[in-house]
Parts: sequence; C-alpha cells; structure tokens
Amino acid sequence: MKRALFLVFTFLLTWLVAMVVTAPAPWLHGRIADRLPVTLTGIEGTLWHGRARSVQWNGRPLARLEWRWRPWRLLLADLELGITLHSGAHLLEGAAGIGVGGAYLRELAGTLPAPLLGRLLKIEAPLEGEVVVDLEYLADGEEGPEIEGTLAWREAALGGKKPIPLGEILLEPDLEEGRRGLKIRDRGEGPLRLEGEITFDARGFHLDLLATPRESADRQLVTALKLAGRRERNGGYRISYDGRM
Repeated sequence: MKRALFLVFTFLLTWLVAMVVTAPAPWLHGRIADRLPVTLTGIEGTLWHGRARSVQWNGRPLARLEWRWRPWRLLLADLELGITLHSGAHLLEGAAGIGVGGAYLRELAGTLPAPLLGRLLKIEAPLEGEVVVDLEYLADGEEGPEIEGTLAWREAALGGKKPIPLGEILLEPDLEEGRRGLKIRDRGEGPLRLEGEITFDARGFHLDLLATPRESADRQLVTALKLAGRRERNGGYRISYDGRM
C-alpha cells in the first residue's frame, strides 16, 4: 500500500512539474511579473527554455535575454534560471532567481557597453568603453542594492565630439558595516587619479568622487572638471551627484 501511494505521489509530482516547465512563458510571466525588478517584452518559449526580445529597467531597454530553468535549485527554495544577456557584441551570463528574500542575480560574468550603465544610473553625460562584470551576488535590499563582486570600466571615456579618455576604472563593494555602495578607483594609467564611492539607499544613489588631474591630462579634461566639480586644496576636483535608479 505504501509503495502504491509513493508511486502515485511521484507520478502526480512529475506531472505537475512537467506542466509548469512546459507551460507557455508569456502565461507564466503574467503571474510573476509584479515580483520582477525588470520588465520583459517579446517573450517566447517555456519556463524550461525561453527568451525575451527586450529587458527593460524603468522603461529603458537594456538587452535581449535567453534563459534555461535550473530545477535543482528548488531544493534551496529558489526558482532560478540560467540567463544570457545579449547587448550588441557584448555577452553577460549568470543566474537570476526568486527566493525567500526576493529577486536576485548571482555569478554574473561578461561585458556590457558603458552607455548601458549610464542609462541605468541616469547619467546625462555620454559614456564610452565597456564594463567588465564579475558579480557573485546582486539583490535589491531594503536599504539599497546588496552587491558582491567587481566592475571594471575599460577604455573609459566621456563621449562627445571629442571623447575624453579616462583610462580604466574599478568599482568594488564597500564592505564596511552598515554601508551599501561601491568604491571607485583608477588603475593608474589614465589622466585622472580617482578616489571615491557610490553609496545606495532606498531613495537612489549618491556619488562622491575626488578627481585629480595627472600630468597627462589635457586642457579639455581639466576644463570639464572645473565645470563638473569643486576645486580642492590638493588640486583635485570634488564631484558630487545624487540620482535615482
């Protein structure tokens, strides 16, 4: 009798899982859309394997998305998908899921175009270069984003008729207790010495950056710094900016 009940239970569970993972992705999306931090459009496929023509953040298109379900993560009470984001020639791979604590991203690796980061942070100045992503974990907490990992902005430049090169810029988590943010520093080969941070809270983010021109900085770059920040006694320029995400 126990064996028969076990077989019936196993059959029903298998049938239920099969029904869910083969259900049309648009139908499933309609039932969890309000729990997602992004908007998906042009959805095709199933939960097991599908794609979205566009991922949008606050109405801003970011990339194309393809996913595959990771059923073993159910053992950890997570509904998780292996994801691939395509943005032009750039590729970003990792995992996205919904767990007890809400939506999260983890093990993200690849590159994204710098203009996309500018759209995310609502930075008006055009950005050039690419962002190398190596994030172990990213989630939207009550006090702001929870971030583990690093970002590197390679061939960084402020765009325009004559782009202003900035070298390579690193963004690393600020792990001090009670803080949510990213420390900013340069690799040392660019025209600016950069020291600062981006801190996050429930309202948005705050940029506090000290940019000091090196001997290689041209006049155009120094002029831009004078317009963007306040000159300090050490010759650097303090740049502060508040924004919403």
